[in-house]
Amino acid sequence: MERQLLLLGVLRAQKMYGYQLNEFLERHFDFITNLKAPTAYYLLDRLAADGYVQTHQEQVGNRPQRRVYEITPQGENYFFELLRANLRGYTPPTYADEVGLAFMGELPDAELSACLAEKRAQVEAQLTRLLAIQERVQSSEGETRPVRLVLDHHLTLIRAEIAWLDGLLGSLSGAAGDTGA
Repeated sequence: MERQLLLLGVLRAQKMYGYQLNEFLERHFDFITNLKAPTAYYLLDRLAADGYVQTHQEQVGNRPQRRVYEITPQGENYFFELLRANLRGYTPPTYADEVGLAFMGELPDAELSACLAEKRAQVEAQLTRLLAIQERVQSSEGETRPVRLVLDHHLTLIRAEIAWLDGLLGSLSGAAGDTGA
């Protein structure tokens, strides 16, 4: 549902050919979704088959023909249906990293601390990346409030992740210092 919502939302702004659409998604929404090009094309074809998107071939200069995607009036209605459902609903997040946390007691504290410090560095790198995106969005023209809100949400969560990891690493270093005396 959220992937169709994303595709229709982008197409509401302007019609696009497939490669252009995928580049736009990668440049502007890669922190929200991991929608890969083959899946996007599959979904666009499904949206077209359902009448929500129309396609036509376009050729510019000597370049090969390319398929252009454009939202239909039926697609506009479906977009708002999906948008309302998405904003009303809640999908509890799942984190693949938590599987390892469930078994972290199997590693010696020193090795566990090293692994978690590496994880923290990766989370910190993601924070830096999102802050750069935030800076780019704030300096861009046009209506960016919704994107800013999404970024604020991600930044809040990632800062909480760093704080949680810092607490866990602190407790592990404290436990390593305990001699039991």
